[in-house]
Amino acid sequence: MRFKFTYVPANAPTVAPTDEYGKFMELARQHAEKFFSGIRATRKKRSDTIHTQLATNLKKSSDTFQPFRAFEEGYLAIGKDEGSIDMLLPRVTAYFSALTDGKPRPWGQKVCTVIFEKPGPDKVVIKVNYEGRASEVGTLYSGTERYALATNAEQPPRTLNPVYCRRGLEGQHYISYPHRGGETLFVRRYVIRGLNQSDAANIEAGKELVAPYDTAEAVDNELRSAEHRGKFLVEKKDTNLTIEEQILSHTRGWAKRFISTTVTHRPVYSTRGTEFRSVFGAVIVDLAKVPGDRIHDIHAPGAITRFRVTQGQLFQVPSQIEPSRRTQHDETLLAVRDMLRTRELLILGRVPLTSLALKDCGACVLGVRVADGEGAKERSQSVFAQQERLWGNAHPFKETDCPDYRVASHWVKYYRFLTPAAALLAREAVPVPLRDKTVLLHAYDFPDAKPVGFPRA
Repeated sequence: MRFKFTYVPANAPTVAPTDEYGKFMELARQHAEKFFSGIRATRKKRSDTIHTQLATNLKKSSDTFQPFRAFEEGYLAIGKDEGSIDMLLPRVTAYFSALTDGKPRPWGQKVCTVIFEKPGPDKVVIKVNYEGRASEVGTLYSGTERYALATNAEQPPRTLNPVYCRRGLEGQHYISYPHRGGETLFVRRYVIRGLNQSDAANIEAGKELVAPYDTAEAVDNELRSAEHRGKFLVEKKDTNLTIEEQILSHTRGWAKRFISTTVTHRPVYSTRGTEFRSVFGAVIVDLAKVPGDRIHDIHAPGAITRFRVTQGQLFQVPSQIEPSRRTQHDETLLAVRDMLRTRELLILGRVPLTSLALKDCGACVLGVRVADGEGAKERSQSVFAQQERLWGNAHPFKETDCPDYRVASHWVKYYRFLTPAAALLAREAVPVPLRDKTVLLHAYDFPDAKPVGFPRA
């Protein structure tokens, strides 16, 4: 698994040193910062590369298996070379040795020794000894030591989870929350939720976001059958599933008990290789205002251990296997790969309206609906196509969404227009009686002024 660390350089002198010792220590401080900045830059470059390659490969091929596998393997490999603090420190020593050996003063051969002091397992103070005098050049943090509690002024009113800053990145907020078993975990304070039609309607009505299922009991669609052998045993019907089983079910699309969010600002792709986009927009969720026991961060590479899966097992099952041949272990492997790719964080049950940061774009989404009945799903497609021809160039829409399920006993296609006025004009251009079945819904976006602590690094 990838090793994460934060390096914070010692404060630079306010006045440029003039003596040899002071010049040496300032050079050492600068070079230590350069060393760790280089590691971060390499990681970012590798991350940028695999994301770019994924987007390119998905455009080239309709088969998503190989592009996704290459991305997931590349993602898991980032930072793996460092391994741990103990594996990283010899590289620091070697780096300074290469800088000093055989060089004229102020570097000079045999005058520089790197010293590592460990106040704890996740903190290392790095010092450089120059001819018998040692000074600190920076501190290396890993694990929970990477985070420091934010000031009282930065804590939001009525916070449910304390706000932290990552050392060296004080402008980016995190929260801590209790994980099962007593462990405290950290995650970005702000996550992103792409809205569906239910979310948009709830926000407009001043209600919280709610998951479709509010019970831990196994439902029919989660039970094993001849067509889908990887689901849960039939004996589990009406019994409570573990939280891991609920997450598996949610991720595989069997029963949704969670609100899905993502911790990344990068494009996120579905298993079909299409980018997750919503005509209803996206909002920012402040996890400081969400009950900590509802938060399940499943995106981190280390999270796969809770599903009893090892990294080596992840790619043992090809996604093309028919559901009737998959075991539950196969389904778990596919679910974990999906979690890593989408950088997903789940919120159990509901998301408080007070936790959302958003901008109301007005009623610019028009839903054209066809009542359910025999052959209605197939008939709805021709109805939508005919309406689009009627609109022609006179009523251009930005994007569409056509759910593969019924919404309030109707098959629906949603059209996002540039403005509420444009959506209203398009509605007037829908022939009666179809017009009577249309709905206008609001879309939402990030607020113009992003929340304090939101910036991504």
